Amino acid sequence: MQTSQTTAASAEMVRFALAWAPFDTPEEEIFLTFGMPPSAFYTRVRSALRAGLVRLDVAQSAALDEHCRRRIGSRRNRKLLLPL
Repeated sequence: MQTSQTTAASAEMVRFALAWAPFDTPEEEIFLTFGMPPSAFYTRVRSALRAGLVRLDVAQSAALDEHCRRRIGSRRNRKLLLPL
């Protein structure tokens, strides 16, 4: 069962992700606002979309889900490319 607090937090994360989608990942802003690294943020946004915690039209939801998937993947790839 989802609480209204969980739903409100999910909605805020989705609004943030939508606002920043056209730009580069705002790593510092994500951490300052939500207290988590970008990979966790985008994972939670995807979970909120898939659980139906926010209402978006189908195309917008699919586009944001894909955007989050790419962001999660790019963060993992960056970690792999760091020199040892």
